[in-house]
Amino acid sequence: MKQLNNWQRYALEWGVLVLLVAFLTGIFGVRHDPEAYCPFGGFQAFMHYISHDSLPCEMSSVQIFAGIALAVSAVLFSKLFCAYLCPLGTVSDLLMKLRRHLNIEPWFVPTNGLSDKALRLIKYILLFLILYNTIGTGELFCKRLDPYYAVATGFKGEISLYLSLGMLVVFVLFSFFLWIIFGADIYVL
Repeated sequence: MKQLNNWQRYALEWGVLVLLVAFLTGIFGVRHDPEAYCPFGGFQAFMHYISHDSLPCEMSSVQIFAGIALAVSAVLFSKLFCAYLCPLGTVSDLLMKLRRHLNIEPWFVPTNGLSDKALRLIKYILLFLILYNTIGTGELFCKRLDPYYAVATGFKGEISLYLSLGMLVVFVLFSFFLWIIFGADIYVL
């Protein structure tokens, strides 16, 4: 996949972020549920639908389609969603820029090193636990600890305050201090 130029990437990231904020705050006249704009929630719902023939919560076919599109794009285009569309990716980029502005050196994680393997293992264990709990309970387990959902709802709604705050702190710290090296390219975790 061809890399986007910086101005294209920033236009896409900021455009998505502005639209998301507009939908969540009700600028267009109707305030939308933050859950409706999370394709990972749609993917979780799709997995529950396959196993139980019912949708968890109040998921719609649009969310299911977005979840399937997320899974397909992750397979075909690697980090397309996380790098260019997800608001957490945009915040991660902003934290990286802030770190550079403050001249703080990041912790580099070399590819295929022990720390890289441990971080990847944690990522897949979390993915498995989230999908397993969603399929088993019929509730979107991820939203209880999702930093996006917690911030979008003002730390209200169906969250576990300590888990979501903990995940938000981990996300901010990792985005600010941790880089993973892939050959000559460097990516924020």
